[in-house]
Parts: sequence; structure tokens; C-alpha cells
Amino acid sequence: MPSYAARVELKDFGKLLTQLGDRANSALNTGLLAAAMKAQAIVVDETQRKGVFNTGYYTRAWKAERITEPQSRGFTVYNTAPYAGVIEEGRRPMPKRPPRAGPRRPRGSGPIPMDSLPPFRKAIAAWVMRKFSLPYEEAYPRMWAISNSINRNGIPARRVLGDAIPIIEKATRQEVERELRRALGRGRP
Repeated sequence: MPSYAARVELKDFGKLLTQLGDRANSALNTGLLAAAMKAQAIVVDETQRKGVFNTGYYTRAWKAERITEPQSRGFTVYNTAPYAGVIEEGRRPMPKRPPRAGPRRPRGSGPIPMDSLPPFRKAIAAWVMRKFSLPYEEAYPRMWAISNSINRNGIPARRVLGDAIPIIEKATRQEVERELRRALGRGRP
């Protein structure tokens, strides 16, 4: 999955930082931690707004962490779902292939056992079974139809995180400024 960067410059808060002196570091860290939690909530809301959920795993897989490297200050928001990259960036159609040589499985011989399917087809079969409340034998032809459609047409990008970046930047500015003002004693606690 490509990385997206929301950028908030510390020079935006120059006057507040100089007034705080030694307390600025602590206030910045607190503000960034609050912004990270807010960013996680923003991408969860964006996920639900775009309708990108089925079992809820993708929505629950959003994580936010502060960057603890000495040269960097900030946080990262990411999704741990194995298919997060496909949801964010989509999938291109597969190139046409020549017909397969050699013996083929005879038509009407029944479905291939689910354990023998490749992972992406297994996931599609599980989705079809869950969505339509079908046993595997009835879900099998639909799984093949969906799989072939994806190979032919691809999957459009949803850009959940990419579209949330401007909202995250604004929230980060607000959270950091709030913590800096609180440290100065001029904000609401």
C-alpha cells in the first residue's frame, strides 16, 4: 500500500513554541498523541461513510501510532488487513492469457474442495456464502463468476485513507494548537 503523508509544519506554531520554551516538547508530544487517536477515528468514519465494510475486520484493523524516532515527530495511521492495499488502491484487470494446455477438470464434476482453492478465491467463496447464506456447493459457481469479473474488470480504488488526509491535517493542527495553548494556560483544560 502506498504511503500518504499529512504534513503539519511546526513553524505554524512558532510563536507558541517560543513562549513555551522547555515545556514545548511535552505539549507537542501530548498534542500529537491526541491527533493520532483523532486520525484513527477519522479513517474509521471515512471507512463507514464510503461503505467499505462487510464483517467489520477492515474497520477494526485501523491503527495509529506515534513515531518515536529521534529525528521525527508525528504519527502514522495504517490498516493491518491483508487486503487493505486492494481497497485503498484497487486492482487492475488481469491480462488476457492464452488457453490453458493439458487436461481440464470435467464439467459437472462438482466444486473443488474449499481447502484446495487459492486464498483470494477462498475469501470470495466465504463472502458469497456469508452474503447469500448459501452452502459451499451453491456458492461455488457465484464465486467463479465474481472471480472472473474481477480478473476481467479489476476493482475500483476506494481511497479511504487518501481522501481522509486533508481532514487529518486539519485535526492535527487543532489538537497540537489546543495542547500548546493548554500548556501556556490560555486554553480550556
